[in-house]
Amino acid sequence: MTAQSSHPKKILIVDDDPQVGRAVGDYLQRHGFSIELANGGQQGVLKAMRQRPDLIICDINMPDLDGRSVVKMLRQHFEMAQIPVVFLSAYGDHSIIRQSMNLGGDDYLVKPTDPLEILETIQARLARGEQMQKRANKQMEETVRMFLGIINDLDPSGAHAQWCNTPDGVGHFNLEHFQADLAAAPRGKTPQRDDKLLVKKNNKQEFIQLSQVKVILAASEYSKVCWGDNCSAMFRKAIRTWAKELPPVRFIRIHRSTIINLDFFDRVETLPDGSRMVYVRGIQNSFRVSLRARPALNKALKHFPQTPAARR
Repeated sequence: MTAQSSHPKKILIVDDDPQVGRAVGDYLQRHGFSIELANGGQQGVLKAMRQRPDLIICDINMPDLDGRSVVKMLRQHFEMAQIPVVFLSAYGDHSIIRQSMNLGGDDYLVKPTDPLEILETIQARLARGEQMQKRANKQMEETVRMFLGIINDLDPSGAHAQWCNTPDGVGHFNLEHFQADLAAAPRGKTPQRDDKLLVKKNNKQEFIQLSQVKVILAASEYSKVCWGDNCSAMFRKAIRTWAKELPPVRFIRIHRSTIINLDFFDRVETLPDGSRMVYVRGIQNSFRVSLRARPALNKALKHFPQTPAARR
């Protein structure tokens, strides 16, 4: 089975030996994959962050940044955490293989490798990822339907509520009340009465203030809302909808997949390739700033007095 020609899967090959990268890349390209080459670990990290491939093939022994460090760096970012990584290395020692897999590798092939084995490994990893995603989506949909009756009992305005459930918890956002309060609130203020999210955590329901939300992350037609210390819940609401409803004086969309609360803004870091990453207080991962969002973010930081950037 080869990759679909209409929507080819993108494979990033990270190897400091250009001949190896080209040889593997040419073979996979003939089987319908879209190939991107990175000469060494540092370039591999930058290209992975920029292009978000469907799978990464990575050498281990590279002089600038070894393969295990590449995977460790990528796994720290939310957008990169689920991308399969297959190590392709001359090391065949079991302790090195085990250590590499423990750091986040999904498979390990020892050079020299039969090209057919590489192809079959990639196909298996991609198929497994798709199956896991389908199962997760199905489980999420079933849980939403199961809780539907409870939700309608909890809130008479259930037609306006957005609900979803995952292992993290259940979320609810009373859009009708929030929009009314937002329209009546003075400019530069956020509503204080009904700007709440109802979440279910450890079989217990509780309200949190919208102002406590630190980051909202896109997950297809759902979104992951993060607050407090490692607290999160999934909502059946697209991030573009959040972007329209949230007060722009506090929440800003820094990427098509990310909205941050400026109250919790920590710092911006510029990477060697010129891209920028935002850090949010209390969250270990960093979040990429798109080129389109940079002007809006810079303007917001100048006029938002609660941020550290405005105090300097």
